Formats: sequence, C-alpha cells, structure tokens
Amino acid sequence: MNQDLPSALDLESIRQCLRFVLDSRILQGEFETRLGVEEADVMALLYDWPPSAVEKIGPTGRLAISNSLNEVCNGLSISDVEWSKWFTVSRDRVAATLRSWSESLS
Repeated sequence: MNQDLPSALDLESIRQCLRFVLDSRILQGEFETRLGVEEADVMALLYDWPPSAVEKIGPTGRLAISNSLNEVCNGLSISDVEWSKWFTVSRDRVAATLRSWSESLS
C-alpha cells in the first residue's frame, strides 16, 4: 500500500463522496450492506477529515472510502441535478480519484 496521502483534490473528492452516501440517505436501509461499514464509521472518518497520514485512516476507513467511491462511480444512479446539489467536483474527477485510490491500495 502506498503510504502517501492522496492529493488535495482527491481528498476533496473522497470527502464529497463520503458526505453524499451518508447525508443524502440514498442508501437508507442498505448502507451497511452496500458499503460494508456502519454510518457511524463514516461519521467518525468525516469528523477527522482530512487525515494527517494514510496510516490514520485504518482498514475500516479504507473500506468506507473504497466502497463510497465505487458506489458513486458505478453503483448509484445520480442525476445531474442531484449531483450539483452534493458535489463541486466533476464525475470525471471522482472516477479519477477512484482509480488513483484503488492503485494506492495495491
């Protein structure tokens, strides 16, 4: 695993994905099943965002980030109107963040 923190833009993309899956309620009733973590885990991760070091994210946080990015990019249908309510970064930026995040875990 790469020990470098993601770029500032990637950190912001991750934060927005985490906030979306938590606060939009789009995963209500399926949150833990689809993300593999509890809402409280994502809340705790966001509370300490951004992380000061990648080691501080921990395995539960890494799972939450991976699955949140994947849901936003590949699992959920998010209209353009809904996207503009929750995100300031583009869909392409989130997809690039998912790729770089996934590569950093290898």
